[in-house]
Amino acid sequence: MWQGGRVTLLALWAMPRTVSTAFGRMMIERGDHLVIDEPWSRAYYFGPERRSDRYPLTFPESTYANVRAGVLAAGRSTPVFVKDMAYHAAPGLTSDDLSAMTHTFLIRDPRAALSSLHARWPDWYANAAASTGFAPPTSPAVAAELPERVRALVPVAERELEPLRRHALD
Repeated sequence: MWQGGRVTLLALWAMPRTVSTAFGRMMIERGDHLVIDEPWSRAYYFGPERRSDRYPLTFPESTYANVRAGVLAAGRSTPVFVKDMAYHAAPGLTSDDLSAMTHTFLIRDPRAALSSLHARWPDWYANAAASTGFAPPTSPAVAAELPERVRALVPVAERELEPLRRHALD
């Protein structure tokens, strides 16, 4: 909960259909964190700086700056768990914002995530770059940059990465 005299701000970055909502529900049931579910989606879908035209409504107060300020302010007074899609948040996060958080990334087997996404959202490929974070192979997704940005800010010992690499190759 407390890290070095400050309250924890724990971020779970995910992609669609990776069971991140179930993970968020588990954090709610724990009862030891304020859980904020997909706050950056407000800016991504509804704000004046929107990245997607999936929804026709605009809410002028739903800026990346307002969302970021709200999340960071909550983390100063209580332990916060924020779950969001990496591609929703990445455009609105600075290096200082990223440094203020502890990061986790939820990765589901792409076969399961993509088949679930296709079953729930049949036109996902047509809207991939703008709406899901799964960009067509010819253009890199914004979300792919977030783990690298975090890695650059938070050095991880090579010995801590090796078990993850071995597991990924299994």
